[in-house]
Amino acid sequence: MFSTTCINGQVGINTNQPNATLDVRTPTNPTSAVGIIAPSITGDNLTAQDAAYTVNQTGAFVYVSQKATTPSVKTAAVNVPGYYYFDGAIWNPLKAVASATDASRYIGGAVYVRFDSTANSVNADTYIPNNRIITNNTNGQYSVGSLQVQATRGGIDSITGTGYKISNPGNGIFDIQFETPFTEIYGFSSNILDAYGNSGGSIPNGGYPDSRFPGTRLLTNDNTQLTFISNTILRIKTGNSNGGLSNRPFTFVVTGR
Repeated sequence: MFSTTCINGQVGINTNQPNATLDVRTPTNPTSAVGIIAPSITGDNLTAQDAAYTVNQTGAFVYVSQKATTPSVKTAAVNVPGYYYFDGAIWNPLKAVASATDASRYIGGAVYVRFDSTANSVNADTYIPNNRIITNNTNGQYSVGSLQVQATRGGIDSITGTGYKISNPGNGIFDIQFETPFTEIYGFSSNILDAYGNSGGSIPNGGYPDSRFPGTRLLTNDNTQLTFISNTILRIKTGNSNGGLSNRPFTFVVTGR
């Protein structure tokens, strides 16, 4: 049972004191489901009604039970079931409130490596543990796109940051795997890190990074480049001043959800 009251152009359902044009209240001691059900229509039927929706229907909303298989300009965004509203020109989805699992997050860190070398580090104080090296199967292989790659520590001396595993399968090639995959990538940034100290002179091949001092020894045109990214893994290349692949320390940040 419910009651309807109309006062000065305001309609109240289950209240005799409506506070808006339409004011719907939950009845006392409800014995059945409560809520408001919007008109339900398929996306294709909504497309067929294009001509009926003009600026005069701005603000209308419906529940679409099936996506539009042959959408028009107005229904181009009607691609999943859900609530949609008309803005006077096109239909837009009503956005759900983001949950904790949908919230923006980031993964980042610094990767310190031996200069121009994939030889394993012998620094016991910084040596990264095996559980930070990518391993996806018993053969120690993992996938980067369609490539099968052998996991290796390479010349990585130490890393900062959490939430990822890493591999250095070749000079100047680094693969970073997210421990928790993203559902969507928003952005990426990476920069060369001059981490070989300020003692002067050239850096010997295999030279170790020294993060205790600001670096002054790398050339300014040493570089880093993103070559592959997915929701689970990315590949970064680092290079020398001549454009050749060469291990260099770098920082990176990936944002998404």
